[in-house]
Amino acid sequence: LSLILEQLSIHDFQSIWEADTRVVDTLYPRLLMLLDDSHDPVRMATCTALQHFLRLAYNPCEEGPTCRLGFSSLEEITSSLIIQLDDPDAEIRCHVAEVFTTLLDIQRSDSNNCDNIAQSTEMKSKVIEMMDDKFRTAFKSHRYTQHINSLLENILDLKKEISQRNDKII
Repeated sequence: LSLILEQLSIHDFQSIWEADTRVVDTLYPRLLMLLDDSHDPVRMATCTALQHFLRLAYNPCEEGPTCRLGFSSLEEITSSLIIQLDDPDAEIRCHVAEVFTTLLDIQRSDSNNCDNIAQSTEMKSKVIEMMDDKFRTAFKSHRYTQHINSLLENILDLKKEISQRNDKII
């Protein structure tokens, strides 16, 4: 699945999404279930597939109509992934952190080409705050916090960038 998503163009992904949203709506929950697989290679491949999925779902505005996941979907993805950041296997934790980095990079991407900059910025801020809250909670309860700490630093930098970008617009 990871290889298929990697090869799929944004246009083809949008066409699939528009033709039958159930196809895409069932894809990420099934990927999230695979995070609990007993075989680590399956879990690592799932992380890679999730990265490709997120990149396809959050294409840049200049590429045409966007197929954005809703906030509740992102919250579900974040909640499922954050559990994996406490996995005893360091390699799994690293792969999960890479998915979060991808999601944060998507939030970091400039939305100046979007039709509704305010709405896009509001959604990004909401997603960033949700992730920040979940990471802070996980930091208190997880045994392994190295990646969580790095992700929190990434979020802090992202908040500063967005604040500076908003100051320039005003």
